[in-house]
Amino acid sequence: MFKNINKKIKEYIRDNELSDEELENIRQEKLEIFSLFNIQSFKEARTRMDEILNQIKDYSKVIQSIIMDSLMPYFKTYFSYLLDENIERTSNKLENQFQKTFPKSIKRIMKIKKGAMSRINIRIEILHQKKVFDS
Repeated sequence: MFKNINKKIKEYIRDNELSDEELENIRQEKLEIFSLFNIQSFKEARTRMDEILNQIKDYSKVIQSIIMDSLMPYFKTYFSYLLDENIERTSNKLENQFQKTFPKSIKRIMKIKKGAMSRINIRIEILHQKKVFDS
């Protein structure tokens, strides 16, 4: 979602001549949308989203279109992980397992079982070498 928002904003900025003040407003509005994803409860996220919708006319055109076209129709899908603890926050279970965001090249390798097992074995070997070195 963050990538899509940033992409739409960059395209809008590229296609329109905006003042520094307008750019700063868009940046602040974008951060406000991003902060929705840091909220810890669905009810709180829903309340915040309702507040944003009540003030939607105050937002820039690009942020309005992002909210109405990308965020609002899929709101429950984006925040369903807050309702059900069995749903992962991100779609990449490998990143959740290692608690790290990987570059695309490593993600491609780890999509197959052989690549993931290779990564795990390398980490085990590194930990083993550290233990041997420390002792």
